[in-house]
Amino acid sequence: MRNSAQRTTHNAQRKRAFTYIEMVITVVIIAICFVPLIRMFSTSIAEVVYAGDKLIALNLAREEMEKVKNLNLTEAQLLALGNRLNPPKSEPALKINKADWRIERVLKPDSDPLEVKVIVWHQAKAPQKALELTTLIEDLEWTEED
Repeated sequence: MRNSAQRTTHNAQRKRAFTYIEMVITVVIIAICFVPLIRMFSTSIAEVVYAGDKLIALNLAREEMEKVKNLNLTEAQLLALGNRLNPPKSEPALKINKADWRIERVLKPDSDPLEVKVIVWHQAKAPQKALELTTLIEDLEWTEED
């Protein structure tokens, strides 16, 4: 009697447990569901890095453009200063968020009003143009009215 009772209990436990094949199928189904999620996370991380780099480039370009505007120089004085690379090639690039950056100011001399471009270069393996910002600067003439 004892053997038949043990067999009945043992058979009942076997029916409730998962088999090896059921476990493998379950793991495969879960893996198939998680592959798109992993791809989504890796893509989103890359997009966040790209957006951060664009934001840094935009802020560097705005800062350089504000420097040009706040100098209060005439068109002729700006042209005399000429194009500028910040920092110069002889110096190390700006380090911001583990990346190297250079800012170039380019003046278009034959334009009226004076066209000023600020180009931000991302110095990865090879210099890449990250952003280009353009503005026009014109000499203002003030007249006094009597």
